[in-house]
Amino acid sequence: MTVYAPTPTEDFARCPVYQRLNKLWEPRGAEWTPAILLGRAIGEGMSQFYRTVKEKPPGDRELALATALKVLEEDDSINSQETWSLVGLTKHVKAGLMEALDTSPVRGPILMVDEPLGSGARPDVVYRHPSTGLSVADTKVRFKLDPRYREKALAEYDTWWQGWHYAWEVGEYLGEPVKSIGPHLITLTPKVRGEHHPIEVSPARVSFWLKQAEVLWARMGDSFHTAPLPVELLTPNWFSCYGKFGRCFAYDACHTIQSYDEDKLSIVYQPKRPT
Repeated sequence: MTVYAPTPTEDFARCPVYQRLNKLWEPRGAEWTPAILLGRAIGEGMSQFYRTVKEKPPGDRELALATALKVLEEDDSINSQETWSLVGLTKHVKAGLMEALDTSPVRGPILMVDEPLGSGARPDVVYRHPSTGLSVADTKVRFKLDPRYREKALAEYDTWWQGWHYAWEVGEYLGEPVKSIGPHLITLTPKVRGEHHPIEVSPARVSFWLKQAEVLWARMGDSFHTAPLPVELLTPNWFSCYGKFGRCFAYDACHTIQSYDEDKLSIVYQPKRPT
């Protein structure tokens, strides 16, 4: 059976049509937001830091910062809008990265840093914690999070598909069970804050997750990527058309245009810009 990485699996579980369209299209006139770019910059800075820790502890914070800022400087999408300046984005990246470095949960030897597993999944950092054992941490950046909802946001990671995928596949790859997974959540506004949310991993829960994953992977099928079905033959999940943030971006395709013809889609969508 083909093992699919967390993101396409999560998207497929949400809705097969969403998964297909989201790879290629975005709403026409969609407002550019800095969240993805800031997350990528801070994430790459942390990966660079962990690589230097692995090679020569205690690591190189200055190189981590230079790596993060280079991501901003080389991103052309900033020039496509006038709301955010490079100066303002740089300020957020510096503050977020310093907080991430100061609150890093990594203790003990680092075994892997942003290395692809067989499915294509890339856990940010795998390390052997002196008391917990084999652990996985993933840097997550939120541009804005109301402090009133922080506890809820962290609690939602207990059923974090990506994390449980890491628990299973890292364990298989290294030949020993993962003992802990957890997001390292960095919030940029209204106040910069970093916090690790460790989740205890048990073999029973990994096994339970795997049974459900295999059902999803079977549905996705070996032909899903190599010879994908026409989008017209995919079944939309009507239960996901509206979520906590409003309508699914594919709503117009499914319910207004009621067509997946590219010429018709181009009326309300545009080719997805690289992130």
